[in-house]
Amino acid sequence: MKSASWSKSQVPDIVSGDCEGRVTVFSMNQVFSRSTLSAPISAIALNSNPNSANSLVIGDLNGVVTACHAQETLWRTQIRPYVSSALIPSNPTLLNDTAITAICASQISDKHGMPTSYVLAATGSNQINILARSFSVMAIPTTAIVNSMCTGLFIQSSTMSASQVMVGDESGQLFVLDKFELIPYASVPHPVTRILAVPLSAFSDKPGPNVVVCQTRSDSVYVIYNRQIVYTLELGFWPVASDIILSEPSSDSPKVGVVVAENRLEDDGGSTVGALHMYSLDVAM
Repeated sequence: MKSASWSKSQVPDIVSGDCEGRVTVFSMNQVFSRSTLSAPISAIALNSNPNSANSLVIGDLNGVVTACHAQETLWRTQIRPYVSSALIPSNPTLLNDTAITAICASQISDKHGMPTSYVLAATGSNQINILARSFSVMAIPTTAIVNSMCTGLFIQSSTMSASQVMVGDESGQLFVLDKFELIPYASVPHPVTRILAVPLSAFSDKPGPNVVVCQTRSDSVYVIYNRQIVYTLELGFWPVASDIILSEPSSDSPKVGVVVAENRLEDDGGSTVGALHMYSLDVAM
């Protein structure tokens, strides 16, 4: 199941997608809407386009990207692999793998500093497709399958970027997409499965770029700042999902917490049960 939340209130709206292609929106602990797409859902993100408030971008295993509100489709497009010589992978069978592996929406500045809204859809053919609404404008090759993307400001840029995109891949590499160029950022010992951007203000009074929390296909979660791993959280299990919780400034609880979901077998070895764990990220920056 893939999910996203678009509210910063105490009880956020939750959107989930499942292997049956169902997209369900929950609001105030109730089902608000449900629609069904033609393939299993593989990625969901909030749409940052200011002209499409409270909308989502959804990717599926058939390589289709859909932008929608809770009860209305804005646009839909089929991702088709680019076959220029610069994008042909070492394994030619990858050309046919258009399944969406990660998706995000971001406002990226052009060379003149003007921000434009784009949707970024990574596929199993080792490329990131950049869409302006329903139109594919370019594709960026990657060295491995991208499993997760998130927006933020991570490195100093020569221009005032509207935002940058952090990219994490199957080889454990992290890159920053800035002005349509992938810039190496850091690496971890395991495949990246989810990356989250946290404001530095949650850890320190100093100004600076975002802190990155990196979930991996292992029992380790890494906290990365300024290209360096500054903290490693050892869970003792492989997480299936994670998210960040920021406490209110007046709260006595830890400023930053990470919630991690675990699937485990019951003691009798029968059905799988889920468990949620919360850890404080009390990291000095």
